[in-house]
Amino acid sequence: VYSDGALSPEEHSLSTVRGLEALEPTGRGFECATFDGEYRCSQLKAMGDGTHLSMQLSNGHVRLRAVWFRACSNAGDAFPIHEGDSAHFVFSLVENEFRGRHSVEMRIQGICAE
Repeated sequence: VYSDGALSPEEHSLSTVRGLEALEPTGRGFECATFDGEYRCSQLKAMGDGTHLSMQLSNGHVRLRAVWFRACSNAGDAFPIHEGDSAHFVFSLVENEFRGRHSVEMRIQGICAE
């Protein structure tokens, strides 16, 4: 899995997301930026059809909502991460807007083997 590297605490921001959006369009040959880092999981919840996962990720400096689409193959399967686990995630940053409030959200692409 390719990563553009780790983010500093300050780079987990809407400013970073909007700066990356200025570089669009992305697509084949111009993939969106992906990052990696070690985070601890909390508040895990299955979403949608039961294969997607919503959670909070923190690393001591940053705490953000994260969504992992297709975290498991079938509804009812065990997720690859559990409450309180730490893992090295690969993710992209996106802007989430809900009820007029804008926030940064992590979109998980996978977990790196150590």
